Amino acid sequence: FGKASGWTATQSLSSLDGSNGLIIYGRGEEYDHFASGCSSGDFNGDGIADILLGSPGADGEFNSADKTGEAYVVFGKASGWTATQSLSSLDGSNGLIIYGRGEEYDHFASGCSSGDFNGDGIADILLGSPGADGEFNSADKTGEAYVVFGKASGW
Repeated sequence: FGKASGWTATQSLSSLDGSNGLIIYGRGEEYDHFASGCSSGDFNGDGIADILLGSPGADGEFNSADKTGEAYVVFGKASGWTATQSLSSLDGSNGLIIYGRGEEYDHFASGCSSGDFNGDGIADILLGSPGADGEFNSADKTGEAYVVFGKASGW
C-alpha cells in the first residue's frame, strides 16, 4: 500500500479498494474500542508485515467477561486484499485472535507494540493490560504486560 511518490495532499478513506489500502472492521460490539492500540511486525516470519490491533473493551472469548479485552493479528500478504477485512474470518492461516485472561475490566490490549524480544528474527507481540490485578490478583488495577513470541508456523 505504501508508495515512494504520487501521494496527494489528502486521502479519502472512502476510496480504499484493496489495491490502495483497506478498512478492517471490529467485531461490531458496542464499547469494544477496537483499534485503540495498533502496531505492526512480521509475526509469522514470512517477510511481510502483519497488523496488530487491540480491542480493550471487548468481552473476551464467548463474551465471558466485561471489558476483558482482545487483540487481533491480521497476517500481511503481497496481494489479494479486498477493500474490507472482517475479523470473523481469522482462522490461523490469515490471522488470529488473542484473548485476555478473562478478568473483567482488565482492558487487555489497550497498548500494543512489537519487537524481536527473543532474538530469533521474528517479531514478537507486546500487549498491555492496565486494568489487570497483578501477580496472584493481589492488588486492584495494578496492570500487567504480556509478550507473545512470534513464530514461523503453527498459529
